[in-house]
Amino acid sequence: MSHRKKHHKLRWRSVFLWHRYMGLCSALFVVMLAMTGIMLNHTEALKLDSRHIQSSTLLDWYGIKPATAPHSYAVDEHWISELDGQLYFDGSPLATDATTLRGAIALEEFLIAALPNKLLLLTFDGEIIEQMGQVHGIPNGIQQIGIINEGLLVLNTHHGHYKTDAELLEWDKYSAEQTIEWAQPQPPSAELLSTLLITHRGNGLTLERIILDTHSGRILGPWSVYLMDAVAIIFIFLAAAGIWIWAKRSH
Repeated sequence: MSHRKKHHKLRWRSVFLWHRYMGLCSALFVVMLAMTGIMLNHTEALKLDSRHIQSSTLLDWYGIKPATAPHSYAVDEHWISELDGQLYFDGSPLATDATTLRGAIALEEFLIAALPNKLLLLTFDGEIIEQMGQVHGIPNGIQQIGIINEGLLVLNTHHGHYKTDAELLEWDKYSAEQTIEWAQPQPPSAELLSTLLITHRGNGLTLERIILDTHSGRILGPWSVYLMDAVAIIFIFLAAAGIWIWAKRSH
């Protein structure tokens, strides 16, 4: 065999081996892209956009965490909490808009949560009975909520103290002649804190986003996009090399 033919045979074998090994290495990416692509084509059927991730590892990886610590009040063996503007009853979200929880107390018939400009009346099962605001005579600028020994509700506002009657219909200025038992925030229990964080963070990351980021490579970080670009270039090389090998063999 001449030196030229031998060199040509070695080059051919080298290309063939490179094509084989690169094909094997890229097989994992091909499978991953195919599977995620199929899932994304059926997003609605699989309800990917409505399935929320609860994994603490993934939520931490995406940096999804509350901006503030939870603000909680213990009321008659229940907890009313606020976390990043969302109210929770024993860890379950309450369907109401909120800003800052000013306090919560328990009366004989229901629970009351105080927000800066309104009061929420709740059952002991966490259902909202009524939301009372200015139209109900509730003073603005609520800072604290409490009760006096008569069992009447008292609010501390920017404009002073106000006391109501037993039916919560009339609000009058109050000079605080009696001792007021103000609602005091308490650190949530470990179990409640875990529930609040899972519930709160779980709304921020969907399965669709995970699959999209896996498909594009962004799940590994911003620089992983270039990895997927390199994989795409390898696919192009494999296709071109495969055609070249087939053409050479057919002659």
